[in-house]
Amino acid sequence: MGFTLAEGRYGCDELCTAKVLSIKTKIDSIVKITLSSGREVRCTKNHKWLTRKYLSSSWDYGVAKEKQYLAHVIDPTPIVPTELERLAGWLGGIYDGEGSGRQLAQSETHNQNLYAKIGEAAEILGLNFSACKNCYYIRGGRQGYVNFLNTAKPHRRESILKLIRTRLLKNKPDKIVKIENHKEGEVVCLETTSGNYIVWGYASKNSAHHAESVENLLAWPWLRFEEMFDAHAKRLAVERVIELKNAMVSGVWANSNYDDGENTRANLLARIDDFSESAIAGIYGQSSEEEYKDDMESPFFKAMKVPKIDPNVKHEALGELP
Repeated sequence: MGFTLAEGRYGCDELCTAKVLSIKTKIDSIVKITLSSGREVRCTKNHKWLTRKYLSSSWDYGVAKEKQYLAHVIDPTPIVPTELERLAGWLGGIYDGEGSGRQLAQSETHNQNLYAKIGEAAEILGLNFSACKNCYYIRGGRQGYVNFLNTAKPHRRESILKLIRTRLLKNKPDKIVKIENHKEGEVVCLETTSGNYIVWGYASKNSAHHAESVENLLAWPWLRFEEMFDAHAKRLAVERVIELKNAMVSGVWANSNYDDGENTRANLLARIDDFSESAIAGIYGQSSEEEYKDDMESPFFKAMKVPKIDPNVKHEALGELP
């Protein structure tokens, strides 16, 4: 779930449904953030949260700092134990048939056993329900609604989602009391359609779109250049091979001395094809120079001038390119 921030003096923040566009993982340094509520959050040092400065009323995205506030939205729902998944699914099915909004209707008089079982299921699953005449109400506000959706997973969710979305977003600021280095570990980077999401119960900006380290990102221009230059040099060499092949083929066909009735022209054309195929294969690394090192003195190979690309040497100027 993501959120939209209010625009203007009288705007209202709202939660919204957000689609996950990408998920990436990386190994990075992690810090542990302890808040005044006792909650703990773990993230990278440069992760951006929706924050509010001390003695300020304005909120903005920023890296967490001590004495600032994070916007607490919701606590994560506990995972349903495997042995209770069937009971949770049953309660979700009952809601699909009899529920709407925060109400789950059921006659206490005509369906006493079913009415009682709903209350028992809610208690076993740790859901906050209140029993009224001929119905149950989901209690606990936004937290209670989210816990019910994540636990029972009813198909008819929209009426509850409307209640969740209309609640205030930044009405529970939580002060950061301590930030300390934690350890190095795997980090998950998310990108959503809303540009943000709720994680660890707090409003957060999208993670960095690139899961690579800063060092790797800085090396990208050179890595790309070297790959493109290598491919470019190989294309030039192959084009030169083809040009030479066509010139030699034309020369063979134009030379009437090869009309000797002994298949001299056909043999030469076959040799030219073999040379060109071997040369192109060598350019793309499909054969070693050992296969034709004895032919390096051939005018055909001398004329090619295939550039040798050393991936460990970085060219200092584009002027060196052929």
